[in-house]
Amino acid sequence: MNSLSLVLGVAALLGSVTLHAADSCSLAKARLEEYLVRLPQACSNSADCDGYYYRADACSPAVVLAKPGVTTSSEQRLLLLQGDVRQACASELGTHGVCSPIPYRAVCRKARCVDAVSAPGAATLATPPLPAATHHFPYATVAQTCAPWDGPALAVVLSNTAGCAPLKVPYIQISLWRDLPPKAGQTFSFDIRNSNGQASRCLKPNECEAATSGSVVFDIVEEGKEAKGRYELHFKDGGIEAGSFEAEWCQNRALCG
Repeated sequence: MNSLSLVLGVAALLGSVTLHAADSCSLAKARLEEYLVRLPQACSNSADCDGYYYRADACSPAVVLAKPGVTTSSEQRLLLLQGDVRQACASELGTHGVCSPIPYRAVCRKARCVDAVSAPGAATLATPPLPAATHHFPYATVAQTCAPWDGPALAVVLSNTAGCAPLKVPYIQISLWRDLPPKAGQTFSFDIRNSNGQASRCLKPNECEAATSGSVVFDIVEEGKEAKGRYELHFKDGGIEAGSFEAEWCQNRALCG
């Protein structure tokens, strides 16, 4: 065999190996995606949804699903499929470098959990119409506060009073004590079953009612300066408090512990 034939033979062999690796990678990814699209996505409101980074590398977007995502009983299958992708796509994933998590916004649309940031039609979902609110609160503040166990927390207060003056009814206080400080594009969801935060509506002195579920989306965050976003809270009597806010960042320091 002459040298040219040898070179052509090696090239053909390498091409075949490359194609086989690419096919294996695509097949492994397809199997993982097939598993992910079958996970529960049904919802009644946005508090039922959350995002999970279940794909095989940090450069991939989150999968938005109905809470709690993958259950313990089905986690083994997910781990197996993730491992298949990492093995079959090792050369491809090795070129990605270090990636920051891609932001998502988990919302419920037409009884299905979707990502309003990256889903098809996201341009129309990014600022969805808010449900009719029971009350209107034109002013908002953000300040440090304390969680029930005296850990650090953040409070978004919606009221009829401008500035960081002492609270006067009526007002809504949304307390968050996980995944702080907030980031632009971040969604906080909570209900009576979890401990990520809570919201209370106080319409009369010493009369406050906890929301049964809710969510807060931070669109813009400049820590120490301002925060802009949207909220949607549901109450036991069927009332809904929803709207957007441009919050002043109050500089008081909460002493917790």
